Amino acid sequence: TVSRVEELAVKWNVPKSEVVRRAIDQAARGEHLEREILTPLQALESLQKTGISARAAARFNAEVRLSRRASSLKRG
Repeated sequence: TVSRVEELAVKWNVPKSEVVRRAIDQAARGEHLEREILTPLQALESLQKTGISARAAARFNAEVRLSRRASSLKRG
């Protein structure tokens, strides 16, 4: 959780406390409850039905690469 907060702080260019404030604000508004929580299989089926834009796919791939790079730097 701490590393995720740190990653968001860097991504949003805000202090970690602001990341926490935004998360609390979102939870207080109930936004996290409005979205259905899908199992991995349901998420895959949903994506297969609706697809994903090339831009969203590129953004996801970049985030995964960054996360993997950061993880490997911590180990070695």
